[in-house]
Amino acid sequence: LNAKEALNIRERVFVEELGLLKKEVFDEHDALCAHLLVKVDDVPAAAARLYPSGDGLCFSFIGVLSKYRGQCLGDLCTRLILYKAQQMGAKTLSANVNAAFVPYYNAFGFTKQEAVNGMVHISISPEDIIWHSACEHS
Repeated sequence: LNAKEALNIRERVFVEELGLLKKEVFDEHDALCAHLLVKVDDVPAAAARLYPSGDGLCFSFIGVLSKYRGQCLGDLCTRLILYKAQQMGAKTLSANVNAAFVPYYNAFGFTKQEAVNGMVHISISPEDIIWHSACEHS
C-alpha cells in the first residue's frame, strides 16, 4: 500500500478541507502503522490508519476527500479497520474521535471512555463488534 497516497489524503482532508490540523500531518505512529487506502476508479479517495498501542490497536485519520463524500467510503474504512483488528487478534481497538461521531461508533459497540478538548476516547474488544447494515448510522 502506498503510504504516500494515504498521507496526501490526510493532508488534503484534515489540513486543507477541514482546517483541523496544522500543516504537519505525519507523526510518530506513521512509522508503525498500516495505511488503508480506498480508491474509486483507480483514484485515491479515502484513507485511514491502524497502529499498535499496548496490547491492542488504535485507528485514526479516517478521511474522505470532499468529492467522494456521501458514498459511504468512511463507513467502508471503519469496517475494514474493524475486520483487520479481528483478523489480527487484537485485544482492544481504540481511537480518539470528535464527540460528534460518538453515536456512529456506539452503533458498532464502541464504549466512550473519556473526553478531552472535544475529542472522546472510544474502545471496543473486537469480539464485541456489532455488525449492522452498511451506512445505517452514517
